[in-house]
Amino acid sequence: VFGIAFTQLSEDTSLEPWFASVIRSMQTLIVYGALMDEVSMLIADIEKENIIFLLIFYVFLLLAALTIMNMLVGVITEMVLKVGAAERQQATKSFVTDKLMELVMTGTDENDDDFISKDEFIRMLHNKRATCILHEVGV
Repeated sequence: VFGIAFTQLSEDTSLEPWFASVIRSMQTLIVYGALMDEVSMLIADIEKENIIFLLIFYVFLLLAALTIMNMLVGVITEMVLKVGAAERQQATKSFVTDKLMELVMTGTDENDDDFISKDEFIRMLHNKRATCILHEVGV
C-alpha cells in the first residue's frame, strides 16, 4: 500500500528516482525505511519536496519499526517459554529420580538388585514411608 502511494505521490517530483515504480518504491521503503539504512539522506530529500510526504514516510517508519519489534518480542517470548518448559521438565525428572532412589533406600528392595519386583512392591505399599514417597511423586 505504501509502495503504491509513494509511487503515485512522487510523480513529477525530485523524489521520482527514489520511487519511480512500485518495485523501486518497495525497495526504497524496505532498505531505507524498515532497515533504516542511511534513512537521513532520504528524509532530507523528502523534506525538501513536501512536508505531507514526509509525514506519510514517518507513519511508514513507525509501522515498520513496530512490526519488526513485535516479531522480535514474539521470537524472544517463544524461546523463553521453551527454555522454561525444558527447565521444569529437567527439575521434575531430577525430583522423581531422587525420590525413587530414596524409595529404594527405604528397604523395599529386599534382594538389593536395584529393581522392585511385584512382591516387593506389594510389601512396599504396607510401608508408611514408602507410600509417602510414592504420593510425593504423584503415584
